[in-house]
Amino acid sequence: MVNLKNIFILFCIIFFSIPHGIAKCEKRIISLTPALTEFAFYFNQNLKSTCIVGISTFSDYPKATKKIKKVGAYPSPNLEKIVKLHPTLVLIAKDGNPKNIAEDLKRINIPFFIFKDRNLEEFISSILNLGEILNNKEKALNLTRDINKSLNHQLKSRKIYYQLSEGSLTTISGETLIGDLFKKLGLKNIFEESKIQYPTPSIEEIIRKDPEIILFSSFSKKLKDIKINIEFWSPYKKISAVKNKKIIAIDSNLLNRPGPRILNAIHELESNL
Repeated sequence: MVNLKNIFILFCIIFFSIPHGIAKCEKRIISLTPALTEFAFYFNQNLKSTCIVGISTFSDYPKATKKIKKVGAYPSPNLEKIVKLHPTLVLIAKDGNPKNIAEDLKRINIPFFIFKDRNLEEFISSILNLGEILNNKEKALNLTRDINKSLNHQLKSRKIYYQLSEGSLTTISGETLIGDLFKKLGLKNIFEESKIQYPTPSIEEIIRKDPEIILFSSFSKKLKDIKINIEFWSPYKKISAVKNKKIIAIDSNLLNRPGPRILNAIHELESNL
């Protein structure tokens, strides 16, 4: 005779040994950069069979990220934490995460997707591929269509210097997504020809190239913080952008994160430039 009590105990052991949510989720997603976290949420809307179970440390958008376990910063994701979350798919950024993470995941048979975004062509192709993998092909098609449509509005052709972050002169070459975006919009990046993806020029180089616009990426939305960076440039009156007061802040979360909010970045560029 079957012992129902023993069967019940066995069932409880199996059930409670399964990580929370694994039974109800057909797909368990981990994203290893803030931008990929945004894409995971973007494609996950209304898909109850997909769960986002782990994200990178600095992923802070949307608000739901606060409740999700962190698996380390994007330059150094923690493999042990990833494995413990039993993912069925890990999202990796080719230019954001270390190369060995894909090798490590392959070695232990955890599926992964590598998102490429060196330029707009790669970026759009990756969006379409990821949308298909996450069962939201239509949303991917709509997003890429809107991006391509927004690029049809050419801005006035002017020389631009992009300050990648406050407190640093590091900028971008044409061999980056942002650099390619500027080119498609008709802007002339003064360091487009640099052989280094993210060069750090001297003030003298910037003065010599004389940008008409200085666009800087700001992590803060506080006016006093933005003013500090604008005041940094005030001594350099030889630069046309400084002389003509064309120093403009843009939200770093929109432009520096290659995510679905790139449309917001394009609209902000159009309205400010």
